Amino acid sequence: MRKHKLIGFTLVEVSLFLAVTAVLFVGIITATQGSIWQQRYFDAVQGSAEFWRCIYSQVSNPQTVGSGNAEMAIYGKLVVFGESMDLQGQPVNGATDATYGQQIFVYDVVGDARGMGTGSVTEMLVDLKANVVIEEENDQWIPAGEAVDYVPRWGAEIETTRRDEDKKFKKDEKLAFKGSILVVRHPRSGTINTLISSKVIEVNEAVAKSRSGEMSDERMNGLLTSVLNSSDDDAFKPREIDFCLNPFGYGVETDNRRDIRIAENARNGSGVQIIDLDSEENRCR
Repeated sequence: MRKHKLIGFTLVEVSLFLAVTAVLFVGIITATQGSIWQQRYFDAVQGSAEFWRCIYSQVSNPQTVGSGNAEMAIYGKLVVFGESMDLQGQPVNGATDATYGQQIFVYDVVGDARGMGTGSVTEMLVDLKANVVIEEENDQWIPAGEAVDYVPRWGAEIETTRRDEDKKFKKDEKLAFKGSILVVRHPRSGTINTLISSKVIEVNEAVAKSRSGEMSDERMNGLLTSVLNSSDDDAFKPREIDFCLNPFGYGVETDNRRDIRIAENARNGSGVQIIDLDSEENRCR
């Protein structure tokens, strides 16, 4: 009768097998997580650049005229970073003294379609009483056109280029980008202009205050033109602007912030550039 030799594994061999399997498993998980984060980062960067290109496309090809009134015309878009209230008049989710959340609000810029004069784009918009809010028949002020909000993908944060001397974040530093950007057509020539202001135009807060009687019709009528007409540092001016996209969100120190740049007085979507991460032109490193 043939005898069968029993085959077994020693404790050392089993332990070695489990150790190798664990290392391989950790390696696979790490590589998978790295790939996921890389894809999310790519999506966030591309999505933010595409957001701006869509703004220029919409300004170039307006689909509607004002509030439906033939005496009103759409002249462009106002994009606001750092508003304290959302479209429903509620505090922006995540808004604190250190960061103003991730929501970006976009409004139509409407003005009178009659009596068009001459001058620079800001002068003409002031003459045409351009605004981002309109008064309804029931005497309530609302955002002109269809106001929308945009949130960067995957929890990414749009920040300024500002850093401290050793290129590290200060925990209490307000790095979230704040300000207002106008992408508008010249009422007469149709040329698109990009104008930047450091002022946060609190459209939603103004609407909420007008409904509660805290803000007068006069101030609502001048919500945009007061900044267009300003000679202070917060006036709308053509200049190059850089947004630093932090894929990990506010307060996370990283050298992987990507620079999305809008050229000075950009005329169309080609003025939106994604600067290579390792480029010397990257102002977000």
